[in-house]
Amino acid sequence: MKKTFRRAFLLFWATGSVCLMRAAAASAPEVAVHEWGTFTSLQDEEGRTLSGINTDDEPVPAFVHDVSRGLLIHPSINAPIGASKGVNASRQDVTMRLETPVLYVHAPEDFQASFGVKVEFRGGWLTQFYPEARSECPGLKPEQEGFGKLLPEAVGSLEWTGVTLAPENARGPKTSDRVWLAPREVTARMLSTPKGESERFLFYRGVGNLDAPLQAIRNTAGVEIRPHGPMGRKVRKLWLVEILPNGTAAFRPVPTSGANAERLAAAPDFRREEFTAYAVEQLRAAMKTALVEEGLFDDEAEAMLNTWQISYFKSAGLRLFFITPPEWNEAILPLTLSGFPEETKITRVMVGRIELISPRQRAVLQKISDGGSESFEQEYAALGRFARPLLFDEMERRPSEGLKRFIERVQIVRSPATHP
Repeated sequence: MKKTFRRAFLLFWATGSVCLMRAAAASAPEVAVHEWGTFTSLQDEEGRTLSGINTDDEPVPAFVHDVSRGLLIHPSINAPIGASKGVNASRQDVTMRLETPVLYVHAPEDFQASFGVKVEFRGGWLTQFYPEARSECPGLKPEQEGFGKLLPEAVGSLEWTGVTLAPENARGPKTSDRVWLAPREVTARMLSTPKGESERFLFYRGVGNLDAPLQAIRNTAGVEIRPHGPMGRKVRKLWLVEILPNGTAAFRPVPTSGANAERLAAAPDFRREEFTAYAVEQLRAAMKTALVEEGLFDDEAEAMLNTWQISYFKSAGLRLFFITPPEWNEAILPLTLSGFPEETKITRVMVGRIELISPRQRAVLQKISDGGSESFEQEYAALGRFARPLLFDEMERRPSEGLKRFIERVQIVRSPATHP
């Protein structure tokens, strides 16, 4: 009788303990922080990183805080109209763009906290952000409209403090810009700062003086992809895509292999019959699947691809996309959170994007060099977003009178290697 009672008591105690533990776990706030963004660089056929890519093909609304508005070249002046005195010049110290990282907070209604977020860019400056944050850009001189010296060892930073979850009826700033509206289409909590700025996400952008973790080398067989440093060997998801001016495209996922220490992957050139009107949608679907597999929610992956639909999927060019390894993200873009529960799940998914010089762009450069340019505006546009660095690189490596006259005619300028 006593043994039976003892067994019953122990069973009741154990079951009750488990129930209490489950109840405690269920009552703990489930908080998650998700982030996505893009690292963009430009490489030539030898896999050499080109500088001067401080151009902005997807400008953000005017309400976004900007440490130095003279640093980026706006699309409206990316046309050949003539920058002066080095303002909006193609900068030799900018070899990477950190484009539109956004950070979401997912939390239950009863989660009440004041928290902080700090992000650093090792090798770069974080110059655009919203809501307002404390910014440090060592070497930048904003009072001189974008001048200063960006060194590879620079560590720029942003810090938001006193961030709280805003009521769901809170609204962000009014805008019609798609690049800003697309990230809002996510089921995440509204955020608010002590100065009263609210938004669905924390946003930032920057410029860097560093290389991508991969090198894409073009040869007669196609594109050979090599790791650039130890982080490059950890890349596992890649896509090569070429988009033509008529909107047709070709793409292929590029399988990786760890067998060869010198080569991560290889992809043959696209054949003419591979270009179709529906390839872009296939690429988009493949990338979305990968982003979700990496940990983004479905609406977050959709928002990211919608944000970049023009530069990712509509702008003509040859480019390599890849998912950057988590180790790369933490090494280059360390994130520090304060005020969150210890069990908060952090997911960061970044896309690497290497713009490659296509044979079509080389043909345009050759025509300019030969002096056969008739419509300089059309040819300038045919070189794409990074027309300036392409022209200056070609002039540096294969100078000609035709290139010199073209650069003088379109009145673009290049910053010196060092800045005052």
